[in-house]
Amino acid sequence: EPESEPAQTQSYYGTKEDDKFVVNQSAASYVVVLPANAMEMESFASEELVTFMEQSTGCTLSVVTDTAVPAGSKYISLGRTSQFEAAFAGQDLSAVDGTFSSYFIASQDDNIYIVSSDDHNGYGVLYGVYDLLHDLVGYTYYHNDEIYVENLQTVNLWTYEPTVVAPDFDMRTHSTAYIYGNNLHNTRLRYINF
Repeated sequence: EPESEPAQTQSYYGTKEDDKFVVNQSAASYVVVLPANAMEMESFASEELVTFMEQSTGCTLSVVTDTAVPAGSKYISLGRTSQFEAAFAGQDLSAVDGTFSSYFIASQDDNIYIVSSDDHNGYGVLYGVYDLLHDLVGYTYYHNDEIYVENLQTVNLWTYEPTVVAPDFDMRTHSTAYIYGNNLHNTRLRYINF
């Protein structure tokens, strides 16, 4: 009988922590933090993160604004929260300015931060969340009703060195009738309609 594949411990941008957890035995160890004035796609990113973590683990992560983070909580910060500004004051984000799907990701003190350009309603944060979900729970998107996540009770924390993730293609489009009316599918695949 062939040996099973070893568990993934490294991704393009992060490293799996063996002794730290986002969800531990189906109990949430983290909250999701949004800016008080979150952009549309930052809010949607938080919904996607909560949805797929719940599908994987049965555990629902709480979403709070950056002014309402419970004392001592570990968190995943989406967008330019006050927590991000405090942790990465003066961080050069010029590489994500004006981009559609590039984002900055980093860890500090076991918290995760994802930030993108303000120019496209926070789409970069959304695509950062999809990459994070891939690391955390194996999220792989095929179509709206064909989405893979692992069935887990425990989700290890991943840590990230400060990195700007810039896809080779910032956005994609199809000139076919198929994508019209499939907005969720388009969003998840970085398709846009000109």
